[in-house]
Formats: sequence, C-alpha cells, structure tokens
Amino acid sequence: MKKTIFSALMLICTGLFGQASLPASWDMSNVTTPPTGWSHKLDIVAGNLTYTSAGFFNSAPQSLRLDGSGEYLLLYYSGRADTVEYYVRTNPGTDAGTVFNIEESTDGTTWTNVRNYTKSLPQTITKHMVRLKSSSRYVRFIYTTKVTGFNVALDDVVVKPAGPSASPEILVFDGSNPVINGGNFLPGNSGLFPLTLKNNGTGDSLKIDSIRFSGAAAQYFKVGGAPKSIASAGQSNMLIQLSGAPAGSAKATMKIYSNDGVGNQIYSINIYAISGSYATEPNTSPSLNFATVRAWQIKVDAAANTAENVLVLVSKDSITESPADGATYEKGSYLGKARVVTSGASGNFRIDRILANTKYYVKVFAWNGYGNFINYNQSGYVLDKVTTPGLNAGTYYTGITPADTAFIAKIRAKVRPHFQIYYSNFGATMVEDFEAYDTTGGKRVLTCNYTGYKHLFVPPIIWDTMSREHAYPQSWMPIPTGSATDSACGSDLFSLFPVNQNKANAVRSNVPYNNLKTVTFQFMEGKYGMDSTGALAYEPPDRTKGMVARACFYTCATYHTDAKPFTLPTYNQLINDKQQQSVLKRWNNQFPPTKYEMARQEYAAFKQNNRNPFIDNPGWACYIDFSNMKHIPSGDCSKVSSSTQKIGRNTLQINTLPNPATHKITVDIGAFGSQNVELLMMDITGNIVLEAKAGGKSAELNISALPSGVYMLYAYTPNAHAAVKVVKP
Repeated sequence: MKKTIFSALMLICTGLFGQASLPASWDMSNVTTPPTGWSHKLDIVAGNLTYTSAGFFNSAPQSLRLDGSGEYLLLYYSGRADTVEYYVRTNPGTDAGTVFNIEESTDGTTWTNVRNYTKSLPQTITKHMVRLKSSSRYVRFIYTTKVTGFNVALDDVVVKPAGPSASPEILVFDGSNPVINGGNFLPGNSGLFPLTLKNNGTGDSLKIDSIRFSGAAAQYFKVGGAPKSIASAGQSNMLIQLSGAPAGSAKATMKIYSNDGVGNQIYSINIYAISGSYATEPNTSPSLNFATVRAWQIKVDAAANTAENVLVLVSKDSITESPADGATYEKGSYLGKARVVTSGASGNFRIDRILANTKYYVKVFAWNGYGNFINYNQSGYVLDKVTTPGLNAGTYYTGITPADTAFIAKIRAKVRPHFQIYYSNFGATMVEDFEAYDTTGGKRVLTCNYTGYKHLFVPPIIWDTMSREHAYPQSWMPIPTGSATDSACGSDLFSLFPVNQNKANAVRSNVPYNNLKTVTFQFMEGKYGMDSTGALAYEPPDRTKGMVARACFYTCATYHTDAKPFTLPTYNQLINDKQQQSVLKRWNNQFPPTKYEMARQEYAAFKQNNRNPFIDNPGWACYIDFSNMKHIPSGDCSKVSSSTQKIGRNTLQINTLPNPATHKITVDIGAFGSQNVELLMMDITGNIVLEAKAGGKSAELNISALPSGVYMLYAYTPNAHAAVKVVKP
C-alpha cells in the first residue's frame, strides 16, 4: 500500500522535531510520539508511562507518570518564554524525601532550578505556574529523588511566549509556519521559495546587513527582494531562487545577519531543496544486522550508511517487491505482501507480530529526500532471512518427571515464587512488547483472545474497550488470595489474556469453558450459552482452546495449597457452574501449542523467570487430578474424580426490571418456587460486589452505590441456579 505523507516524513528526515515554536503545549496524549520539541525519559523504572485513573489527570484520558529517580519531561523551544503552566500531583500520604524540580537551561547542558518541590507536591491534581528567563531555550520537569510509594502525575503543560521587546527581533515564516533559528526549510522543487521576515520588536527598526549561503549547493542559491530595514511590528517578503543545480538534492545553509537585539544577530536556516523530480539517489547500499532473535522478538540494526534514511520490510515469504520513487510507505502498511517495519533514519528496530519457529525475510532499501521527492536505491538493497527458535526450556525441568510421586510439589516449587509483573503493568509489558502490532496512522492493533476482535489504539493502551481476562477467573480463586488483581495469582502473565470487555469479558464472566449445544449470545468467534448438560458455558475459538486450558492447569499447579485450594472444579462453592477438567484436558489434547502460544510462553518466561510446564509438556496434565490436585501415576486422562463430571444444579431463567438500571432492580425469582434463594452480583473481573438472600416471587436489590458497568447476577439454591447480565449506565 502506498501513501504519501509529506508532513510526517518531513519530521523524520530533517529533524524538525528538535525545537518547538512558542506557545508550546502538550496534554500528554500519545506519549510514545511526543509533539515537536517535546521529549521524555520514562524508562528508568519498568511500568506504566501514564496515569488513567480519575483524579490523576486534568484533561482526559491521561497524564504523564514519573515513577523513578531521574525520569523527566523536557521541552526545547525557539523564542523567548515567559511562563510555564502545568498540572501536577503525587500519591496521598507523607512523601518524606521526595524531590521534584522544574529547571531551565540555555544550552541543554547546564541547568538552573526554577522551582523545587521537597515534600510539598500537592495530593490532588493542581495547576501551578513558574516564570522562565528570556534567554532560556529548555525547560525540564525532573523527578530528582524518588521515594517508594510516591509517583508524580504531570499534565497539560503550556509554555507561553514573552511579549515583544523594544529591541528589534527577527522572525522568519514560510507562509504561516515559523522557520526556527537553526531549523530546516524544505521548499520542494518549485525553484522560487518565498519567505517572510518579521520584526517582532516594538521600538527600533530591524536592519538586515546581509544574507549569505554556505554548503555543498551554496552557489546555486540566490536571494531576491531582500529588505534592508523592517519597521517595528512590520514584515517584508523575499524570494530564494534555486537555479542551475544538477538534478537531485540541493542543500545549503542560509545565514541572515541583522541587528537583532535579543540574541539572534545570525539567524541560520538549513535549506533542503530539490532540483528536478527527485532527491539524489543513494550511491551506496544500506546494511542489515540481526541484533536480537528470540521466539517472540526480532530486532534489527538497519543503517543507511551514506544515505539519509532506510525502508525496512518484513515477510514470511521472500520479498520481491521494491519501492517506487516519489512514494512514502507508512509504518504498519504493506508493500505487496511485505509489511513496513520502519521508514526513516537508521537505528535499531523491533519487528513485532513474531511467532516461534518461523522463518522471516527482511529487506532494507536506502533512500534520500522527503514527500513526493523521495528517491530509492532500488538495486542496492539488502535481503536476509532468519528463523526464530521454538520452545527453549533447556534444563528448567531437570529432576522433574511425571511418574514421580512428588511430581505436583516439584512443579510448584519450580514455578513459584517468580518475578511478579503487576496487573497494572500488563499493558506496558505483555501488550506493548508482545501482543500488539503496528498499523497505519501511528496506531497499534490488539486482538481479543476470545473473539478475534481487533482493537485499534494509540499507545499506551487504555483499558476501556479492552480488558485483562483471567482464564481461571478471580472469583474461582480462594478469597482473599484472589481478591486483589495485584496479588501474584491475579497478575500472572500466564493466566491473563486481552479480551473485549463488553462483548467477551462481561459475557464470559466466570462461567466455565465447554463446547456449546445451545448458543444464546455470539460475538465474532466467542460463544455463550448452554452445554449438553444444560449448564451455562463459554466457548472460545479453536485457536485458543488449548491455550486457555493450559493456563488453567498452570494456575492450579502454581497456586494450589491445602489452605488455599485452586482446583477444577473451583473450590469456590458460591459459583453455580463448575469447570470440568475433562473438557480442558480434551482441548489440551486436541489443540496443542501453536507457534503463537510458544512465542507467548517464551516472552512470559523472559519477564517472570518461570515457565508454564503444560505448554512445554502438554501430556503432563494427564498426571494430575485437578479436582483435588492429586497425582495420577498412570498418566491416564480418564482417571479423575467423578465430581468433575457433574454439574449438580438445574439451570433456570430469571429476569430483572429495569435493565439497564441506575438505582434499584427487581429480580424475578419465581422459577425457584418456594425455596430460599442466594443472590450474588459480580463485576467483570469476577469480584463479588453485592450479596443477598430472598424468598418468594421477587427480590429488590439496591445498586445505586455500584459504579457504572456490566455485572452478572447469579441466583442459586442447592439444586438450581440462574444468571442474568445487569447493566448500570
């Protein structure tokens, strides 16, 4: 797919991102691609880059999160600044020892403190203001000293310009766009390039002494109509002419000498013009090196060498395609069957959407120019291939054999404890590093594990349309172990999967997996309904059935103890439907680990320093009776406790009115007859939010204290049960 993107490419190939013109502002949206002039360092402590919780931002949906000593936000700007406005807060509590500074600099090297926060950061998002010196060109917000338990939220930063001074001050514009001192001007190939000179001073006239060119193509540039004097607050136009240059790139530096009284007596502009149709074609080939090759990741070093930029393509098939001169290819788009990894300056690039044990071809082209004037070296490309490794357990399971009577205990000792990745960091790790992949428009794609739904988002991921689903639901976990998402069992990467919140997570809730006989709700590949016994169940697509089964086996083997049982069926007797291990063992056998699951295993193992034994050894599941976590010496999957084959309750129908509802709902429980009925409401993560008992024909529940969302209401007796979805808008 071709797409010409002049403005975006201009930023990549010329470095216009280096300096912002004033006023400059940023609301902290899309933190992975800051606006012109803005940059940050947020990788000192692994974790989220933003705050999305209410109370931690001024303007939705997020603020910048500084959570490590030395992390900062920086702006490099052109012109004279006056004030900086910003919103800031820290966590509630006594932040003894916390130091957060606002600093300014003229050169980006020597910094002067403007405002110091020592144990004085506000604990609600609050607007503050500081004043900058007119000579400064940098302002930095830096978390100087981090204290455990305290982070800084920063939002809506605005740097305002100083008013005009009496002294003459030169400003240069390309139409309405400022051309900053030391910046770049890309006029294209028209041959005549108009620029406007302005005097921003309020007193004396601006005197233009001379305009001179230097650089490789200096001899081909001339200035016509340059003014000698510009009155205060006045402006004048001039023309730059390119004539007689050979076809290709024409680069020169233009310096305007004046009596500017605020420090810009020599105003320098880098001109990159085009003579003819295209920039000069690169005369050397690029280089390619596979820096990292893992089951879940490939990183390449691609260098343009003497050229300006590189185009990097990847495909599972040998790449025969070549780019067309004058066309730009956006990251995440396709050129034939090949996907664009990057198009821009040399560097180290991560190729996403990687599978284990798979051959990939990578092709690199060098190019010069910008916009419609790009010129590729189509013949001097580099093409290479690499095969990712498969599962690599190495000696991890040394000393563990399934026939051993201590088999289950040895598995738990091997995989637990491990390095914990917190639930709140699932997006920054599993999503950004593995699950999501690039598409066009600066967006990424995250696929729902249950339905195949593809969610488009601008990083970082905001958990609204998508959520983090526990294959072994939290409500199955023995409370209080599973009551908090940031407990070890609640945040384990092997147990969590990205899914659509309303069409998958809220629908599945905590009902068991099974093949369905009757489908009552379906969204794409995910199905909800009743199995052959009449029990409520959820059926994911075949491609993920084995994966969720092995995730459930892992959760039980890792976290089960006699005091806190993790079993199949679930230990939690409040849950009316129980997961049959025979279903999961059948899926485990029918659907062995895919190349995707193998890659996911290696990524999670890399982050947590442990492995899921049932991905490396699917047959090991047959040596465990998951109903009581006892060893099965024969490894016969059919030999399990009979309790796993029984549901034990009839399925009934109930209704609620009104639904959706904001305050109270009336639950029709007449189907249960005269029995006393237990009522249980859970949120989409499986946490119990409301409990009640009732008898008779109906029951009234007050839900006014619950936040807006989707809930599952369960009604059950010893021999019958029912469920209904409740929506609170």
